Amino acid sequence: MIQRAACFSPGSVEKDWAILYAVGERLRANGEEVRYVPESLLSEDDQADVFLSMGRLPKTLDFLQRQPYNTLVINTAESILHSSRIALDTLMRERNIPVAPREGNCGYWIKRSDMGMHKMDDVVFAEDEATCMDYVSRMRRQGSEVLVTAHVQGAHVKFYRVRGTGFFFSLFPEPGPHIPFDMSALQRDADIVASAIGMQVYGGDCIVRDDGSYVIIDFNDWPSFASCRNEAAEAIASLVCQTE
Repeated sequence: MIQRAACFSPGSVEKDWAILYAVGERLRANGEEVRYVPESLLSEDDQADVFLSMGRLPKTLDFLQRQPYNTLVINTAESILHSSRIALDTLMRERNIPVAPREGNCGYWIKRSDMGMHKMDDVVFAEDEATCMDYVSRMRRQGSEVLVTAHVQGAHVKFYRVRGTGFFFSLFPEPGPHIPFDMSALQRDADIVASAIGMQVYGGDCIVRDDGSYVIIDFNDWPSFASCRNEAAEAIASLVCQTE
């Protein structure tokens, strides 16, 4: 069980650890030998038949890519390497999956697309195009790749998925109207993205418009599953049992 480095979990270190531990203890209860390793301490001595990894450090991904072909890795290094915001936005547009438009008249979201450490100001909102371009220029001067999308008005929905199982969970995290929408279509679209990059444990965010249509605005590898931790842990643990 590879624990994600704190630099990738701003404000969520304890929640990220909680889901990893919940999965590990279910596997231990099933008779598996389980070890937890912070990715900063991962070494060549840490060999196993199965790696359940939240890691994102380059050395972690390199380590996982060098494992034997019959080693089970969830999530794979390749899936993480293909999950930058720009790469995912491009993939979804190519597959005709609904995403936020690039232009609009309700403001813009500016998002860093780096694979490096996450910061609290990775995602910022600009009310107008001039402010948007100022943020873009500032981030680029800092060496960041940047994704810009227009703001979409509607209700915010968070979703969580363990592909290869029946687990899919969504919720409206903020107070307000809960607009009906096609959750099966959202699951199908999210699975298309995950399948394309080889990811099994993931989550994301979407905006549901008043007419019930939605756009996916974020897609994350192995989220904390804070709203559905027990159910998610059972589903993730079952991925290991399926291979035995």
